Amino acid sequence: MGRRMKLRQVITENFVLLLVPALLVLFLILYAFIQSNLYENAVESVQKLSREAELYTTNYLASEETDSLADTAVPIASYLADRFDARVQLFGPNAELLADSERDQLPLLAGDIDQALKGKSSYLFLKETDVPVLFFSSPLYGETDVIGSVRFLVDLRTEAELLRQFTYVFTGVFLMLIVIAVWTARRMAKTLIGPIDDLRSVSHALTKGHYANALPAYPYEELNRLAADFSTLADAIQHNIGQLEQQRNDQQTFIDHITHELRTPMTAIMGYVELIPKLPPDEAAHCYHYIEIESQRLLRLVSHNLEQAKQQRNERHATSTMFALDALLADALFIMQLRLDGQGIQVEQDVPSIYVLGQPDQTKQVLLNLLENAVKYSDAMSVTFAAVSTDTSLQLLMTDDGIGMDPAVLTEWKEEQHSLTTASGNGLGLPLCRRLMQEQGGDFALESDASGTRITLTFRLADQT
Repeated sequence: MGRRMKLRQVITENFVLLLVPALLVLFLILYAFIQSNLYENAVESVQKLSREAELYTTNYLASEETDSLADTAVPIASYLADRFDARVQLFGPNAELLADSERDQLPLLAGDIDQALKGKSSYLFLKETDVPVLFFSSPLYGETDVIGSVRFLVDLRTEAELLRQFTYVFTGVFLMLIVIAVWTARRMAKTLIGPIDDLRSVSHALTKGHYANALPAYPYEELNRLAADFSTLADAIQHNIGQLEQQRNDQQTFIDHITHELRTPMTAIMGYVELIPKLPPDEAAHCYHYIEIESQRLLRLVSHNLEQAKQQRNERHATSTMFALDALLADALFIMQLRLDGQGIQVEQDVPSIYVLGQPDQTKQVLLNLLENAVKYSDAMSVTFAAVSTDTSLQLLMTDDGIGMDPAVLTEWKEEQHSLTTASGNGLGLPLCRRLMQEQGGDFALESDASGTRITLTFRLADQT
């Protein structure tokens, strides 16, 4: 793999590589244009001198009454050189040099002379010397034919100096443009690299779980769209991770709840098993009946929770049925009787025979949980059940004379925390009871102080006819 270059360096080099050839081409075009105009102006100026020289030579030959340049070439060349401040050469009809106002040797160029002797003005540029020289030749006429030619040799020193100054100026401009190009390229690179660095920083933060870091606003729409897309991606990642965490918490909650729900019927079954050896056969048969009922309820709980896990839901969608609340309470008290007696707790109930709407299994689970809490944590001597009914609902009131709930635990309950922490146990009983009551369309209320705990279970009242 070749050497990796930084994006800033690549942008700068490419920008300069594009600019340098463009500036060189521009220089060549401008140089050729300026040179062409300067040389054309020089040719036009010399052309005017040539016309005056032709007229002077014609008049001079007429005054000397001769058509031959051979005898008059030297004075004519000398006069023209002094008058026009230029080097002048005169050539005969056979292209022989007749006179030269200066003796400096120059390369012999004959192209312009040949054209002049044919009757056409012509010019050439000699660029091999230090200073370019313009050779301009025009024909000289006798009475009928061309008798020779006059050539002006004009050095283009001024034009060359102007071109040299233009080269210096353009070189300075060229270097300045290169500096500006490098600065502009680096600024453009910074504009592009800045958001990339921001993306890298925010991406690094995402890997550490910091999702609140947002990209800043940029002055360009494309970069803002990129930032918006990245923010959307970060939000999606945060949302998906939140869902995964919620699913993990739901799974843990599900495990805790099902453990708590299964523990109650298992405790009842174990209580009956312990009680059977102490009872006569006829009463033991009654215990077998309740063991069968609790076993069936345990099976229904398992099936229900498996279905709940399969559907990945947190709420039960059970169909309400009508059941006798007093009979269900009697069953729950019978199941817990042995443990209540073991703690010396007296139970009093004044619940009339009345039908309510709900789920009997869930209601029985609530009653067993509440009785188990009274046995484990209340230090109560008595538990009382009473019923208060209205036109549409029935409230089952459970009151004990125990020590009440810990103030910190009660505060958590009032703040509707997901779970409660008690001196022992896993603390899922009361929130589970509230959830089970709300799932069947009822409600759960709790009050507690040093004189005891008061719990209100609200049921929908069924048609009693």
